[in-house]
Amino acid sequence: MKSIKLKLIFNFSILIVLSTVTIGVAATVIASNSLTKEAKSALTTMANQGATVTESRMNTQKRTLETLVQLEEIQSMDMEIQKPILQNQLEASGFTDIGVMNMNGKVFYSNGLMLQLSENDPARKALEGKEDAFNFAFNEQSRKVDLMYAAPILKDGKVLGALVGRRDGNSLSEITDDMGYGKKGTTFIINSSGTVIASRDRELVLSQYNPIKGVEKDPGLTSEANLYKKILEQKSGILEFSSGKVREFFGFTPIPGTEWIIIFTASEDEVLASIPVLRNTSISIVAIILLISVILAYIIGNSIANPIVKAVKHVKEMADLDITRDIHKNQLKRKDEIGDLSRALQNIIDNLRMIIKEVRESSEQVAAASEELTATSEQSSTAVEEVTKTVAEIANGAMEQALNTEEGAKKADLLGESIHSNLTYVNELNQASDQVSHAVSEGLEEIENLFRKTEENNKANKQIYDVILKTNDSSLKIGEASDVINSIAEQTNLLSLNAAIEAARAGDAGKGFAVVAEEIRKLAEQSATSSKIIGEMVAELCGNSENAVQTMERVSVLVNEQTQSVIHSKDKYMLIDEASGKVSETADRLSVSGEEMDKMKNEILFTMQNLTAIAQANSASTEETSAAMEEQAASIEEIADASDGLAGLAQNLYTVISRFKI
Repeated sequence: MKSIKLKLIFNFSILIVLSTVTIGVAATVIASNSLTKEAKSALTTMANQGATVTESRMNTQKRTLETLVQLEEIQSMDMEIQKPILQNQLEASGFTDIGVMNMNGKVFYSNGLMLQLSENDPARKALEGKEDAFNFAFNEQSRKVDLMYAAPILKDGKVLGALVGRRDGNSLSEITDDMGYGKKGTTFIINSSGTVIASRDRELVLSQYNPIKGVEKDPGLTSEANLYKKILEQKSGILEFSSGKVREFFGFTPIPGTEWIIIFTASEDEVLASIPVLRNTSISIVAIILLISVILAYIIGNSIANPIVKAVKHVKEMADLDITRDIHKNQLKRKDEIGDLSRALQNIIDNLRMIIKEVRESSEQVAAASEELTATSEQSSTAVEEVTKTVAEIANGAMEQALNTEEGAKKADLLGESIHSNLTYVNELNQASDQVSHAVSEGLEEIENLFRKTEENNKANKQIYDVILKTNDSSLKIGEASDVINSIAEQTNLLSLNAAIEAARAGDAGKGFAVVAEEIRKLAEQSATSSKIIGEMVAELCGNSENAVQTMERVSVLVNEQTQSVIHSKDKYMLIDEASGKVSETADRLSVSGEEMDKMKNEILFTMQNLTAIAQANSASTEETSAAMEEQAASIEEIADASDGLAGLAQNLYTVISRFKI
């Protein structure tokens, strides 16, 4: 049974059936015991009442004799006198015959019959003055029973004889005929030896039925003989007797004034006759209760199962990523476990909606940040390309500067030769002076060109320096964007963790969302990893930018020094030009000037060497700057790729979140 409703109906029905059957069985057992106890009590009461009634009727008959013995005619002990009296009283007394018994035990009846009583005949007790003298006699020849009463005839306290009244023995059975328990119950009287002397079944009386004696011939009477023995031993009480499938109760008590015992029987079937009715009634009640319980179980099952079915429907909708519907207000207002479940599901729905909105906003922010990062990377790439071009121009200028410096060194060598020639060939001074003047003019032009190139180089270095600073600022912005992405990834991870916790609280109902929460957590971790890689690249880019800035600062210093050297060279050339103009005028001072010019030549050579070293350093710096720019370009490309990947992750995250219906 997969339905909770059916389980409730089945379990309630089983419980009710077991309870009612148990109660019915217990009631039946209790009722059976009560009826049995009541029957035993009733048998005891009836036995006592039967004994009393029997005694009363026997006493009534005895009182007739006791009245007659008070007559003087009876006390005369003269049969001739007694006989008319007895005959007159015979019809009124109800006796079949009345006689007088002498002291020898002979009874002379009014009809002329004479009967000798045996020594053990109970009727002879009257000769002893006892009032309980009576006997139940069976005539085997006539198969009749007689009930004999005897009353002592006293005169002056002396027993003269006894008046004997004989009645039909069936009169005793007629007393028991009016008694009995129910319809099947019997009543009978047994004497002191266990012989039946009164019963509805006259055959038992006529056959002198006595199982105690009959067991000798019929062993099948053993159990009944034992019963009669117990009755004779106990005199009064209740006994149970089973014969085959029949079970009977025997209630018995002695009849006062006799040695007889009156016995009442009751069949267990009759005693417990109301039990089947009770059982049938119980079955009917069980059926009615079962029907009512099934209806109640159905109603209760509906009240329990329907909210659960609705909750399961909500959970299935949540598993299908549909959280547009709220739990019904009636379910939320319940104070039981169903209400707790409904409120928990509503909390999950509310939390999911909040989480999905936050994750959706975060994914949009991540996508926007990744787009900004991509744009920044493109700008940085463009700036790096411009810096690379500028560095290439600086490298070309440095190479040209090196060539010019070498050429200046050669010119300085020529100047030295000219100075030596001037010293050697004074006569050719004017010619040499013209050559020097011409060379100085060319040197000034070269210096002027070098000065312009130096200024251009200085401007280019300034541009490179500004571009590198902008690149460094862009790298810092990229780092800030990476930090924002990392923060968003951490928040996304926390949100996915909260979603997983809420899904775990929902148990099996939240398993579907737990999978989605796990995917969100993985995307958040990938975002964090990508952000970390971007951060490392940005840090490396910042480091390279700082190195480039430091290098450009050194290049700027060198360029300034180069500019000063060019200015100084220009001044020297001006001095040379000025000196060559005065050559003709200062011919006599030519030797001194020659020495000074030789010194100047050495200084120029030294300066040219410095310029050569500076040019080489500028060339090396530009190469380093170019390499740094290439590394920076590669880093920016990696950042751009990572930004594209981050944008893809953000798009995937947005796609996953978009599957939810809120």
